[in-house]
Amino acid sequence: MKNIKIAVYYFAQHVKNMLMYKSDFWFILISDAIWGVAGIIMMLGIFSHIPDFKGYTFNEIIFIYGFSMMSLGIYYTFFKNIDELTTKYLYGGELDRLLVRPINPYFQVLLDKFYLDKVADLVAGFIIILVISPKVGVSWTIPNIFFFVILVIGGSMVYLGLFTLFNCVGFWATDNQGNLGPLKSLRIFSKYPTTIYNKLIKVMITWILPYAFTSFYPATYFLKDKRLGNFGLLTIVIGITHVGLGYFIWHFGLKRYNSVGN
Repeated sequence: MKNIKIAVYYFAQHVKNMLMYKSDFWFILISDAIWGVAGIIMMLGIFSHIPDFKGYTFNEIIFIYGFSMMSLGIYYTFFKNIDELTTKYLYGGELDRLLVRPINPYFQVLLDKFYLDKVADLVAGFIIILVISPKVGVSWTIPNIFFFVILVIGGSMVYLGLFTLFNCVGFWATDNQGNLGPLKSLRIFSKYPTTIYNKLIKVMITWILPYAFTSFYPATYFLKDKRLGNFGLLTIVIGITHVGLGYFIWHFGLKRYNSVGN
């Protein structure tokens, strides 16, 4: 309960800070919304004339895309500050400030900044899901709503776990930024069915860097794909596992952290 109260306090303070620059906030929010719409238009141009794409209809692909936007939107809004670990906290010395406080430093890094302008991805994804659901035969019963919330959160936890692992390399590497770009860019594969990729990529985004569990696999649970069954329910297990692994590596790296100095 103490940590929840602290999180609410941090969030409230950040909202106040954001509202001090309302024009900037709304500009970025609208820009992100436009970018999301552009992505849908691009998919419309690519897939609208293909009635069946490796067993998936165009509407089902849009459903998967909307799921992807929601899980990524949650990560961006609440957890994205972990991406600042290397440059701001390790190389910039900001971690020293957090270590002298009687609060878990990893928890503090996550709470140090929220990206509320990124909530546009979350909202856009939610709207896409609502609009496209009747077209793909998804009915929002109480069990479906429950599992939807759990799996979207699970997808965001996969992002948090993976990006924590990527950024914790900064505890050992002198220049970690060049490594992060290619690893993060692989998440684009999660927007489409894994069935369209060769075996190497499929194994990569399922078991090594499980981006497919941020959208495709959990989405197939609602699409009732008989080929996968309830495989998408593993999303929450994958998410918790990777957050736990990321935190373990964080804790291990923190032991060898040296304060920035002359």
